[in-house]
Amino acid sequence: MSGNTIITILILAVIAVVAFITIRNYRKQLKEGCCGAGGDDGPDAKVEPKDTDKANYPYIADVSIEGMHCENCVRKVENAVNRIDGAWADVDLASNSAKVLLKDPKLEKQVKMAIANNDFLVTGFTVSEKA
Repeated sequence: MSGNTIITILILAVIAVVAFITIRNYRKQLKEGCCGAGGDDGPDAKVEPKDTDKANYPYIADVSIEGMHCENCVRKVENAVNRIDGAWADVDLASNSAKVLLKDPKLEKQVKMAIANNDFLVTGFTVSEKA
């Protein structure tokens, strides 16, 4: 075999591997949806905060979040924050942000960790007293 033939075979092999991986990932996304949503079980069930009386939350945090792509990402962030006793999240995908009601401003670290543990990046966090 000549050198050109070997190079051509190697290039075709690389293209075949890339095509295989691309098709496999595309089929997985069709089956499971973006970010793991869908499939047989559907997206995660919505987690409500333990206390749903907004009057009991004297603080509000404006949180900037990177890495959200779909409504399933929104649900993951909301669920992670809503599992924290004393926190209640409302996430907006369009602005990549969340309004988080807090009973105690010291919950900032817990909220950031909950979001980070779901593979999202908190790029801003400002807490203030509700008006």
